[in-house]
Amino acid sequence: MKFEQAQTLLRRRNSGATFRRRVVLRALERPRTQTELRNYLGMSNSGTLHLLRRMESEGLVRAVQRVGWTQVWERRTNTCDTDTADESVTGKT
Repeated sequence: MKFEQAQTLLRRRNSGATFRRRVVLRALERPRTQTELRNYLGMSNSGTLHLLRRMESEGLVRAVQRVGWTQVWERRTNTCDTDTADESVTGKT
């Protein structure tokens, strides 16, 4: 899925938590700051943090380090494969 398509789907009011989680897992192919994820998702600071904390409690992501006020996040190992996430988002196999 292209970045522009993901942005369009994320900005819909009813985009769904499942889709946002898949997008976060895809974005966390490398560690990213909370600000990068917030900008990518087009969500508020509090909404992004709430989503990340919920995913952390489910064992999908983890906070790696804090640099000043900036939190860096990464995907935990053995989580959803990005190819599988793409298939379930697009409906293609």
